[in-house]
Amino acid sequence: MAMIFAGEGGGLLPAPAQEYTLGVVHSRARHAALAPPSLVELRFAFPPPADTREHARVFGLEPRFAAADAALVFSRRDWDGPTRMHDPGLFALLDRHAKALAGGASVALAARVRAAIAADLPGREPTLAAAARRLGVTGRTLQRRLSAEGTRFARLVDDVRRERAEAFLGAGDVAVAEVSWLVGFSEQSAFTRAFRRWTGRSPTEFRRAAVRGPRAPPR
Repeated sequence: MAMIFAGEGGGLLPAPAQEYTLGVVHSRARHAALAPPSLVELRFAFPPPADTREHARVFGLEPRFAAADAALVFSRRDWDGPTRMHDPGLFALLDRHAKALAGGASVALAARVRAAIAADLPGREPTLAAAARRLGVTGRTLQRRLSAEGTRFARLVDDVRRERAEAFLGAGDVAVAEVSWLVGFSEQSAFTRAFRRWTGRSPTEFRRAAVRGPRAPPR
């Protein structure tokens, strides 16, 4: 099972972004799986550096450099294996996005835009232009159609980011800095400000409350 990573519009990510993105995903996969998966293949779409020992140490195998794409390849058995983190909330969110992507024109425009926004995460700011390209329309047309549905692109971006951030923070095992990157913020301080605007609490305060759970009513 290959996970291929590309930049906006399908172009190649810069070399540091390839290393960081594949490293984070590989780390999360090993942490989430009940039995840590082994990579079948690791590909980078940039020339080999002078010393590749650190790449081999981090990923557990020698990568292939100067490939046509950047990718992690897991076996189907490992990909389908059980996970240690069962998160119905996050699964429901991702399931809705997948169905929206697959549903084509039969899905409400806002749902398809939310799916396009989710596809632009992690690690970068979702843009109207990128979402419009994914949907095959102009940015102006997309704005007009969203307005007709009573919403705005910025509001949908906030909705998707907030839902995903709450799901990751509720899981309890993803660092706040990583959550920030996963929902498209380049700086944790910007994520903290946005999250406080959405919820009235900082990410850390939200996580503490989620871990404690709801208080029992007084007797």
